[in-house]
Amino acid sequence: MNPAAAEWLRKAEIDLDGVRRALLPLPLPNLELSAFHCQQAAEKLVQALLVALGLAYPRGGSAGHDIGLAVRQIPAAHPLRDDAAALIALTPWATAFRYPADDPTPAAEPSAATELAAWLARLEAMRDRVAASSTP
Repeated sequence: MNPAAAEWLRKAEIDLDGVRRALLPLPLPNLELSAFHCQQAAEKLVQALLVALGLAYPRGGSAGHDIGLAVRQIPAAHPLRDDAAALIALTPWATAFRYPADDPTPAAEPSAATELAAWLARLEAMRDRVAASSTP
C-alpha cells in the first residue's frame, strides 16, 4: 500500500477508536462526540482512497469536510465509489454538534447509540475495503 494512503487509514482508525470509546456506556454514551468521529473517519477513509488512486482531495476550510466533494473525484466506475457516496450523509456531523444550536448548518442528530454503532460497522467495513483495494 502507498505509504500516504496507509497514513490516512491510520488516522481514520484513530477516529474509529474515538467512536468506539464515545459509545461506551459509562456513565452514558456521548452521541455527539461519536457522530463527530464517525464523520472524521469517513472523511479520512475517502481521502485514503483518493490518495491510493493518485487523485487530489479537497483541503482547507469547509471543503476539507465535504465528503461529497471528495467522492466526486473518485472515478464513476470505481468499485468503492457507491460505498464512499453513502458516507456523504455524515458530512454535516463535522460541525453540527461542535457549535451552539444557532449554527446555520443543520444536521439530523443520531437517534441512538445503535444508529452510531451501525455507522461504526459500515465505516470499519469501508476501512477494510479501502485497505484491500490499495494493496498491490
